[in-house]
Amino acid sequence: MTKLKRCIHVVARTAWRMGSWQVLLALGLYGVVSGVILVAAAYADDVFWIPDGVGLFQNYGLIFSFFAIPAILLSCRHYAQTILRVTKSHAILNSSVKDHIKDMIQCLEISERSRYSVLFYVMIFAGSCFVISNIGIHLFGDSSRHWNSPVFDSPDHIYSFLSNRVVSTVTWVLIVPYSVYIFVISTIFLRILFQSIGEDATIHYDLIHPDRSGGMAFAIDASVFFNIIISLFYIFITVFIVTFRGINIEHVALYVGATLFYILSHGLVFGSVYSVLNEKKQLSLINLKELTYKGDAHSFEIYKFFTEVFSATPRKITMPTVMYAARIVLPMIFPLVKIINILPQSESFFRYLM
Repeated sequence: MTKLKRCIHVVARTAWRMGSWQVLLALGLYGVVSGVILVAAAYADDVFWIPDGVGLFQNYGLIFSFFAIPAILLSCRHYAQTILRVTKSHAILNSSVKDHIKDMIQCLEISERSRYSVLFYVMIFAGSCFVISNIGIHLFGDSSRHWNSPVFDSPDHIYSFLSNRVVSTVTWVLIVPYSVYIFVISTIFLRILFQSIGEDATIHYDLIHPDRSGGMAFAIDASVFFNIIISLFYIFITVFIVTFRGINIEHVALYVGATLFYILSHGLVFGSVYSVLNEKKQLSLINLKELTYKGDAHSFEIYKFFTEVFSATPRKITMPTVMYAARIVLPMIFPLVKIINILPQSESFFRYLM
């Protein structure tokens, strides 16, 4: 078991230290190989298109996953790397923050000494349960009834069944759990970092810092990547649901859970972060204002510069606005698509039209 953990640590450390282009190339190669395998199997089974069913080229969730999953993994890496930029902030220099960063790197490399590495194995277990459950539906249940339509990877199409099980296993037992693990670890340490920053009175919000965020721009940038990641996950889940005819309780539960997470998660995670940022900013402004009232000409110039320049041109207002709009619009689109797909199949719908 110890040797296995060491092997996982070596692989994870190598993967973490790879450049973005190397990761993209590796994912691209995996995507090409997987695509060729699935297309060859579908050709052998003649299931590119299934009338009143879901053939390979009708499975929008599977097709979208070839783009979404690499994008999610890359975004998770950038999310973590953005948080690690705290070490380059001259506004934050205390030793406790540096200790937290060391712990975060150990966790990202799945070191045996990391306290959160068990989460990686939890993610693998969850992914394995999903794959096993999916196999069970095909082998011991009625896949056509469960998915409300014939599917290309049912046991009736043996080559497609086997090939998609292999691709699904690699995707849901390795790539997705690793991506989610990076996302969760980064979020945990972001909150730990800002709890430490909030409790340390020696850390000040630098009103004239070039990043226009008091030396803490990494947190604002991290929120952008956080929104990108949860948006990609949400779109992927909803495209998967829209793929199949009809709807069942599993789809409803998945969609409701994904929608609630998509709407609420940003506020739950970044609410305390923004609270610390605003508190530090207000304290800096109050201290500067008091010095200005005491006749400190230098403080007056800084205060004037901040109010005239920085307040007049808030940093990165466009992206947060887009993300807030997306949290309102996206949950509305897919139920409408589902309703449009379902209603024409309903006998009562045609009776109403008549």
